[in-house]
Amino acid sequence: MAYIDKTYYESLGGTEVDNFTSVANRVSLLIDTVTFRAVERFKLQDTKMFDLVKQACAMQIDFIASNFSSVSEWEADEQMQSESMGNYSYTLDKGRATVNGLKLAPSVVGILAPVIALGRKVGC
Repeated sequence: MAYIDKTYYESLGGTEVDNFTSVANRVSLLIDTVTFRAVERFKLQDTKMFDLVKQACAMQIDFIASNFSSVSEWEADEQMQSESMGNYSYTLDKGRATVNGLKLAPSVVGILAPVIALGRKVGC
C-alpha cells in the first residue's frame, strides 16, 4: 500500500506521473527498504515522523518523473559507479545514494535520517 495518494503529491507541486498508484506503491516499498520497515515496526502512521516518510515518497516520485521517461527506465538505469583502466578512472553519479541499484532523490536519505535511525534499532 502506498504511503501517499495523488492528491497529497499534487499538493506539493510534483511532476505529473502516469500510473501514479503503481509508482507510489513501488516508491513506498523502496522507502520501507531504506528505513528498515520503521513505519510498520513502530506504527508511525499517526506520528510526525510519518510526515517525513510522506515527503520522501513525494520527492522520490518527482525525481523519477523528472529524470526518467518511466519507472521501467528508472529500474533499468545503469548503475555504473566507476571504471578504471591503468591511470584512467571515471566515476558516474559520485555520491548519489542508491538502494538495490535504484537511484534515490538527492534529499531522500537526509529527510529520512530520523526514521532510518529508528529503523536500525535491533530487536524491535
